[in-house]
Amino acid sequence: MFGSEVESIKALREATDVLTSHDPDRLFDDQIEHSVVELHRLRNSLDAVWLRHVAELETRHTYLTQGYTSLAAWIADRCRVAWGRARHVIGVARSLSEMPKTQEAFTAGDVSLVAVRQLVKGRSRNTELFARDEEVLVDAARDLSPRDFSKALAYWVDAADAVAAAADAEELYARRRLHLSATFQDMVAVDGELDPESGQVVTTAVAALVDSWNRDTSDDRTAAQRRCDALVEICRYYLDYADTPVTGGEKPHISLIVDLERVLNGEGRSEYTDGTVITRDNALRLLCDCSISRIITKGASEVLDVGRRTRTVTAAQRRALAIMYPTCQWPGCDRKFKWCDIHHEIPWVEGGRTDLQHLGPYCRPHHICKHQGKRAPPRI
Repeated sequence: MFGSEVESIKALREATDVLTSHDPDRLFDDQIEHSVVELHRLRNSLDAVWLRHVAELETRHTYLTQGYTSLAAWIADRCRVAWGRARHVIGVARSLSEMPKTQEAFTAGDVSLVAVRQLVKGRSRNTELFARDEEVLVDAARDLSPRDFSKALAYWVDAADAVAAAADAEELYARRRLHLSATFQDMVAVDGELDPESGQVVTTAVAALVDSWNRDTSDDRTAAQRRCDALVEICRYYLDYADTPVTGGEKPHISLIVDLERVLNGEGRSEYTDGTVITRDNALRLLCDCSISRIITKGASEVLDVGRRTRTVTAAQRRALAIMYPTCQWPGCDRKFKWCDIHHEIPWVEGGRTDLQHLGPYCRPHHICKHQGKRAPPRI
């Protein structure tokens, strides 16, 4: 029997060599489609056979005589796989010996290793109920798409062990994280993971803005750039309109240090209070609709006088503009007024008057266009 299995593996290797030597571009359409499906099923079957051998190897402990401390260490070394994956594979192989219906479908190539892993995890919740429902769950893995099967299995796990399902949800919530870090180019890297509920909130909010932009055929921003801009707009809206907590007597805001004389003369660049440099054009755009505080200094840091804060556009003017211009004034744009900046046709810092006839609302992409003299939203 052992000799027969060794010969089978040898024959399989020879058949694989034949397959790899053939060029698939010589096949007809129906033949290539058939081969893709059958090779996938064959891969599933080979995974099933491999796991059976792994389970048998675990019972023999031969790896101990070779100086390895565990089967995982042996597999990681001999099969050149990550140690963590090797340990996981052993767990799946061990469980499959008690999952006959799963093993049968796996060996036949009807289900993939990914689905088998999900079934093994589901079984760990309630072995008795799994033994009762295994055939139904395997049929679901065989017939449903991976997404639908994951959903069906999640429903089963919730019914089989509500306590464990709640613990899983708590674990995902505890893993939530968000990192914001400046790069050497003054970009800000955003990295993190959201729990399912938080992810739904963020993706729904971002998608709501992106969908409205997608109707603008002149908008040549990439999908990733639109999502980025949408997230920034949502945060900006919160700072402008929400009942945000007050810190140091003021609501949260972006602070910009501007050397007015140098900006007017086209010299140098301005900067945010954290030291990040900003171009003159972007500084002028931000100054269109902001609160201004005069701070007179001697040199770079000695403050001599701090003047009263003034607002370039008053609350009354904003209300009037909202009635005059319900949407962004860029041709064809229907972004609502509350999502817009107020643009000075002549920059305020260059002597432009803050009169209604010289003001107009523009959404963020089109406001940038106005300042850059472009005809379409830029790739920002």
